[in-house]
Amino acid sequence: LFLRLLLLRLFLWILPLRPFFKFFYGFCLFNFFLRLLPFRLFLRLLLLRLLLWLLPLRLFLRILLLRHFLWLLPLRLFLRLLRLRLFLWPLPLRLFF
Repeated sequence: LFLRLLLLRLFLWILPLRPFFKFFYGFCLFNFFLRLLPFRLFLRLLLLRLLLWLLPLRLFLRILLLRHFLWLLPLRLFLRLLRLRLFLWPLPLRLFF
């Protein structure tokens, strides 16, 4: 629990996107009281938020859609694919997707 709050505070400091974080902070406080969200899923949400901040919106939505359909894909493999995509950034999106 302490790590969750520490990570959230770190991301609030790194990414000053207030409208999103007002919602996200409220969601995390809601989760703090109900404890419905597993820690790994919490980290995935933070990772997705970071990716949304770093990547163009269309690419992020395509990755999210791909992840949605390949939900059984392990997170590590998904991150490897994402790193590969970032490494192959000059290539057209159609070659990757």
